[in-house]
Amino acid sequence: MGFASKVKAFLQTSKAKVLGAVAAASIVCVDTVSADVTFSKDNGFTGTFDLTYFYSAIGIIVTAIAIVAAIGLALRQFRKI
Repeated sequence: MGFASKVKAFLQTSKAKVLGAVAAASIVCVDTVSADVTFSKDNGFTGTFDLTYFYSAIGIIVTAIAIVAAIGLALRQFRKI
């Protein structure tokens, strides 16, 4: 099995889909958070950091990971039966 086929197989898994969603949410949050921050030679970084979107994204990500873990545990229990 070549490297390309291993990557293709991984991209079809649910872990890859969750990681893709996390990456997309992170990119959106970074863009939103950094919108009010500026840099000047005299003052350095100035502006405000609005972390509301970041915190809500973290909650969603943690919840998604917990759901995936719970489903995995449930499937393992059903296999034992």
